Amino acid sequence: MKKILFTLFIISSLGSYAQTAGTFTDPRDGQVYKTITIEDPLKASSVTWMAQNLNYKVDNSYAYNNDETYRKGLGLLYLRSAAFQACPKGWHIPTNDEWKQLIAAFGNEFSAAKAMRSKSGWGYIDNDANSSGFNGLPGGCITEEHKFSWLGEGCYWWTIGEVEHAAVILKTSGIEVSSMRNRGFALSLRCIKD
Repeated sequence: MKKILFTLFIISSLGSYAQTAGTFTDPRDGQVYKTITIEDPLKASSVTWMAQNLNYKVDNSYAYNNDETYRKGLGLLYLRSAAFQACPKGWHIPTNDEWKQLIAAFGNEFSAAKAMRSKSGWGYIDNDANSSGFNGLPGGCITEEHKFSWLGEGCYWWTIGEVEHAAVILKTSGIEVSSMRNRGFALSLRCIKD
């Protein structure tokens, strides 16, 4: 009996989600992106996310500080209108609910932030970070005042939801879905497979 209880405790503490790493080649420009598939065996479902920020150039997309050397690691920053043009065929901008499901797969907003945060780029090394394989790099954004800001301090991604202008914000303290005040921000983009 003790053995059975111990096994159930371990399964419960680990959760029911499994992660699988992969890649996707964008046929538009040949760029290869790391992906992560999150599987929920209890629901017999899975979802595949890009594990890197999108780096496909469209109008109104920008390298951080207009410096092309940032693109390889951080991808591009997109105005909201550009984000709708940028995802490759068969992929889309995640909804608020899809982000919330991803966060829930790794616990709450605090444990998920640690699991989703990259091990580098944050100004210190956190060996327990990125257990999800999501690799959230703090690529900053362009503010409504058209300033490049928060490099090394936070990840900002577009989302679609009840709030017309919304973003997911990942910082060292947590992760949240937040409303945006206007369309002037340029944020990173993670696409999710249809």
